[in-house]
Amino acid sequence: MSTDTQTQNMDVAKAGVRPPVVVVMGHVDHGKTTLLDAIRETNVAERESGGITQGIGAYEVAHSGNKITFIDTPGHEAFFAMREHGVKVADIALVVVAADDGVKPQTKEVIKHVLESKIPFIVVINKIDKAGSAIDRVKKELSENGVLIEEWGGKVPVALVSARDKTGIDELLGLILLVAEMEELKYDSKKTGEGYVIESNFDARRGVVATIVVTDGILKTGDLIVCGTAYGSIKIMEDDAGKLITEARPSKPVSVLGLADTTPMIGEKCIVVSGTSEAEKIVAEHKKGHEDFLEKIKIEPDGQPKVLTIVVKAVALGALEALVNTLRQIKSDRVGLKLLKCDVGDIGQADVKKAETTGAKIVGFRVKIGKDSLNYAEQRGVEIKNFDIIYDFVQGVKDFMSHLLEPEIIREEIGQISILAIFRTEKPRMVIGGKISSGRLKKGIKFEVKRDGKILGLGKITGLQKGKEPQDEVREGNEAGLQVESDTIIAVGDTLVAFEEERKYPEL
Repeated sequence: MSTDTQTQNMDVAKAGVRPPVVVVMGHVDHGKTTLLDAIRETNVAERESGGITQGIGAYEVAHSGNKITFIDTPGHEAFFAMREHGVKVADIALVVVAADDGVKPQTKEVIKHVLESKIPFIVVINKIDKAGSAIDRVKKELSENGVLIEEWGGKVPVALVSARDKTGIDELLGLILLVAEMEELKYDSKKTGEGYVIESNFDARRGVVATIVVTDGILKTGDLIVCGTAYGSIKIMEDDAGKLITEARPSKPVSVLGLADTTPMIGEKCIVVSGTSEAEKIVAEHKKGHEDFLEKIKIEPDGQPKVLTIVVKAVALGALEALVNTLRQIKSDRVGLKLLKCDVGDIGQADVKKAETTGAKIVGFRVKIGKDSLNYAEQRGVEIKNFDIIYDFVQGVKDFMSHLLEPEIIREEIGQISILAIFRTEKPRMVIGGKISSGRLKKGIKFEVKRDGKILGLGKITGLQKGKEPQDEVREGNEAGLQVESDTIIAVGDTLVAFEEERKYPEL
């Protein structure tokens, strides 16, 4: 047995207790990534056999002789959708709130899901080093959203940290271990290995690579495993530092090679089976369930005069379900929504072809799109938007919908020029000169031609000079030479009124 495996066995053998698995959540820009980086870097001094590099979407750290596993989830929406289906990868959640920004809409959504799922959680008030931090205000906002912290007579512990300065990290790790101890996390060493896929991809050199967090039993090289619609024997198993290991116990994140052909989806349960026939039976059931699920979550318009048709691709079934449930909440009597296709996986040429034939837009969530597919889409005029945050995803769909409605044209005058000379006329092009009486002129901007107070026509400034030097902009009080395009013949004494236009689409 390798030294690494022996060390790991010793770590988790204490009364069958397993290390906690922790997920970090919170509003965008509140420092989740910086916090994870700070935990990883601080832990370098305590480096043990498990390593702490975040190369496979999960990593272990050691604190006071105990281990903690941190995982990157496919977004908190997908994570909680996974939990609703019995996928309990994480034991503890960290809800990160910036001390200078407070509880934001995404924080409220996280809190709502955390409270509903009943997962133990710790509030991490980050950025306490920043000017403008208001810790007491954050605590008050937390209480207003159903989170009563221990200091205020509740049960939710709080950690004060500065991820940037790496202060409070040791205290946070100690708090995580304390919560884990109260949860009495156990495992059954006699069971065959079980776990969940938290990341997967296809490597041209190594084949299908899946990151699995073991949740019970022991996973060993040589085991025949089924992960949703993928199965195969484990040929190679690596820990989060890329070291070869032969077995993994609960809470251990591992990179597994040996799954044949199919890349498993995030959130899929992995189980060890006795033979190929059992594996194929489970795979067939999963495929049927996948098809039934996709058929069940269709969205159709409800008689609206305009309809937006979309193709949705997401990183995982849990994420897809969360996205579709959110899209159902978009209500408009002017624009309907039709979900032409929704599926898991990266955006490919087949998706572009389907969108092209129906005039659909493609909206992705945490997926990739290859250069070839992107070029293919551009050639065929298929619009694609890809998002990492569910709020941005929904807003992107709303923007597509609102662009089907007539926009309000908002015109803003930015400058006027009095025409003093005509140098050349080659309709519709003219070269003219004048003095800017107000505001400024910009190259590429539109204008109205006014004579004796009446508007004669429109035009566009295609070239702009001050003296003999080309300019992008010339301001009030200066003389300027203009090259313009207009169907109106401009004369000395006319005034050109330059303006900018903004198309403002209705909000849904």
